[in-house]
Amino acid sequence: MVQLKAKRSLIPESTAVTRESDIVAAVPAKQGSAKRAAALPTPTQLQQSITVGLDAARRSLDELREKIQTLVQNQIVGFRDNLVTLRIDLDRLFHPNRQIIYGNVANSQYWAAGGAQTSGLMAAAMVISKLTGQTVTAQDIIAEATSTDSVAQPGRKMYLGTATNDWVWALDSVQLMETHGLKVSTVYYSKSQQQRAWNGLLAGLSDGKSVIVSISGDVRSAIDGNTAVWNTEHQAVLLGINISKNLVYLNDGAYPGGGGQNLTMSIDDFLDAWQAGRYTAIFAELAPATAQAIASEESLAA
Repeated sequence: MVQLKAKRSLIPESTAVTRESDIVAAVPAKQGSAKRAAALPTPTQLQQSITVGLDAARRSLDELREKIQTLVQNQIVGFRDNLVTLRIDLDRLFHPNRQIIYGNVANSQYWAAGGAQTSGLMAAAMVISKLTGQTVTAQDIIAEATSTDSVAQPGRKMYLGTATNDWVWALDSVQLMETHGLKVSTVYYSKSQQQRAWNGLLAGLSDGKSVIVSISGDVRSAIDGNTAVWNTEHQAVLLGINISKNLVYLNDGAYPGGGGQNLTMSIDDFLDAWQAGRYTAIFAELAPATAQAIASEESLAA
């Protein structure tokens, strides 16, 4: 019998056979402890975050509203100024012989005289008399100022009297006008805004408002027995402007010798004097409640 020899293995004995089931993936061990998950905000923290966000949004909206309001106001002012200029040009074109007048010179009848230190008080007295129909004399307004607490200088009265060299602040004069039922607004302009300031005067007079201007000019003292005369900034009532005659009419209660009633000067001279006062103008009119009360009284009297 012939025996067959066993076939020699083709795989070396030293080589191990690896099966798929024998493969094990090595997993590296974690180094250190696992990271803690971020904590959720508490209700208080969440509410604070929402509040901060709403406040920021509200401030942004307020700033946007102010910018829009300023833009609209500037547009309105510019449009009004253009209308004033257009009106003057049209009047000159179609009525070359007719005088172009703003304001009412007849309001010079509302008169109160004092001095440089009380020029604001005198102007306030004249405006109050004109708008309310109540006669307010120089003595009346001085008595009121010496007995009323100052808003410009807290802790004292608005005016210490004609025996002193005390000056009345414009802010206190405005407060007295408001106390008498007037609606008052104050504007200032830079030197480069002369035309805009001028148009503002014309518009105010056209609307029937009383106008007080700060001008530089000769004044007398309000101190008892003092006859000094000098040049300084003070307040006067603007009565009217005659474009055709190139004249401005004022009631200047601080003018030397009491000659400031219905005082006239050229428009150029007025603009120079007004520029020294930073083109300051105070516009006054009856407050709505005051106007309604006066109308009711006149209705009952009729």
